[in-house]
Amino acid sequence: MVMISGSSVQNFTGCSDFQELDQIAAVKHFSKFSTKATDITKKATFVFAAIDWTATGSKYGTPRCDGTYLGLPTDVLHQTINKSEAENLIT
Repeated sequence: MVMISGSSVQNFTGCSDFQELDQIAAVKHFSKFSTKATDITKKATFVFAAIDWTATGSKYGTPRCDGTYLGLPTDVLHQTINKSEAENLIT
């Protein structure tokens, strides 16, 4: 299972913003892998890592499958890149 969740804008941490809870800390004891994408250019890498950890148990292939968590802050969800940059990220 891969759990993907949104969170508050990264620059608003500490300002009592909506969904400011440290979601990584909240789920790390219940998931094999938990991370937050901090930039649009890292989203694909983190999605692939979460799927890999879920399917194989780790990026090294340890045979223990488990749930993973990926946080996507609002500001990362709204970032944009052009088509050629996007293609380079997934090749």
